[in-house]
Amino acid sequence: MELATITEGLPAELTNQLLPSEAVYYFTYLSRSGCLSNSWSKSDFWLALTQKRLIYKTNVVVNNIKSIREGVLPFDKISFIEVKDTKHGCSGCSMAPTKFLMVSASGGTVEIPVASAEKGNEIKNLYQQLADN
Repeated sequence: MELATITEGLPAELTNQLLPSEAVYYFTYLSRSGCLSNSWSKSDFWLALTQKRLIYKTNVVVNNIKSIREGVLPFDKISFIEVKDTKHGCSGCSMAPTKFLMVSASGGTVEIPVASAEKGNEIKNLYQQLADN
């Protein structure tokens, strides 16, 4: 897949975090995860890949507790990325299958909900392509 920079349609919350020489090569809005997550807008959560970093803002709801997670992971701190199937549930909800992008970095593992295994693998493959360049 040919890499091209993305300059339009990016949220200001992301563009404000970019370094002067940094360009976005991949951007996607993320799926919501867990019970009660329908109270959030999908456009509030996203993931971007630049030539140097993975930048994300995501939500997870486990045991009726909402949590917004955001962060920046430099490529040189990421040891691997994989896609994982899990089941999350809480009182009054059934255990719903969820796909997660598992990003292992020097500070631990970050779970980022994605819409499908295909989307997770797309992100993983593009990360690898950018990291190899």
